[in-house]
Amino acid sequence: MITGFNTDVEHSGIVYHVQTEDKGVKSPLILSLVYVGGTILASKRTPYDDLIEAGFDEKVLAERLQRQHKLICAAIRAGRIEDLKRQTEREAGARAKTTEEAQEETTQPKATEETTKPKAPEEDFIILHGNIADFMPPSSFMAPPENQTVEQQPIEPPAPESTTVPAPKETEHVDYSRVVDYSQTEKIESDLQISLLEEKKFIAGEYVKILLRVARGWDGSRSVASASVTLKVLGSTFRPLIFSGKTANDGTVIFYALLPYFTSGRAAILASVTDDGERAELRRVIHQP
Repeated sequence: MITGFNTDVEHSGIVYHVQTEDKGVKSPLILSLVYVGGTILASKRTPYDDLIEAGFDEKVLAERLQRQHKLICAAIRAGRIEDLKRQTEREAGARAKTTEEAQEETTQPKATEETTKPKAPEEDFIILHGNIADFMPPSSFMAPPENQTVEQQPIEPPAPESTTVPAPKETEHVDYSRVVDYSQTEKIESDLQISLLEEKKFIAGEYVKILLRVARGWDGSRSVASASVTLKVLGSTFRPLIFSGKTANDGTVIFYALLPYFTSGRAAILASVTDDGERAELRRVIHQP
């Protein structure tokens, strides 16, 4: 499974976190989420069943994943976050209608058998608006592919369908020249750094104190006060946890977190800081118990 991308995009003084990942060939779906703090503002799901049928090509999948991530980043930088929210709501409504149809057809075994084959696993319970910490314990967060709205054309009136089809095209028209790859460009010639003051081995299921320090200078001698710090707990088998805070006068900030318990897959802690248009980050692995 290809891992994905995590990018912080700033627009009008707000830092949006964009996360795009591959859910794996068992549930062929490219999922992008847009966060502010611990709140999910928008999402985009793109299935790649066609790649599986044509013979899986990891290179092609990687290109699709990167393209979707850049499109969403560019849309945010162009001030189109409201467009992304509206598109997300339309797609959520379409998925809800698809679910209702499936429930109505359970009394007809043959029809049900035909309509459920192309659908992804039953996991369309992702919360589009809310605090991530409210939805523990861990679980995966996949949903039926967005192109299932096409299957509703014989049932839905023409007018509603006209609103669901154009929506994906809006983000496809974003100018790629406006996309910035923050993971590569912003670290150049920057002396901003973030460090973990109390090094430790992070174990799944433990309640931990995470003490970070933000500084400038290649020797880290100049503390940075009031810097925006984001702490993310990411894993392949549980929902992400996201915390935010600001540094004190000595450049330090403290987070307390209950690390999700898991016995399979991988997980890590990602701490990032944004200050004066520059960004720095650090990662630590979370080990299985």
